[in-house]
Amino acid sequence: MASKLIPALKQLKLYGMATACEELLGERPRQTKDPVMWMEKLIEAEQVDRQVRSLNYQLRIARFPIRRELDSFEWAESNVDQATFETLAEGHLSSPDRS
Repeated sequence: MASKLIPALKQLKLYGMATACEELLGERPRQTKDPVMWMEKLIEAEQVDRQVRSLNYQLRIARFPIRRELDSFEWAESNVDQATFETLAEGHLSSPDRS
């Protein structure tokens, strides 16, 4: 069954599910045989995989010259307020000095 399942998932372009299925089948002796739990894990893996692929696609289409992380940003060379920017990067809408 597993020999047909992985290629079928890939043919349907469910790459996240295919990867998760391989991992789940490898863990089978330790896992319960609850089909709902398996489906939840497969669907979650597919959702995460699609989000990652979408982000990578958007970054590629944006044609940014270099991918940079916030950790490597040179705050001293910029007039950007570091505390406000880091607060926004964490998902907060107001700066740290405002309530």
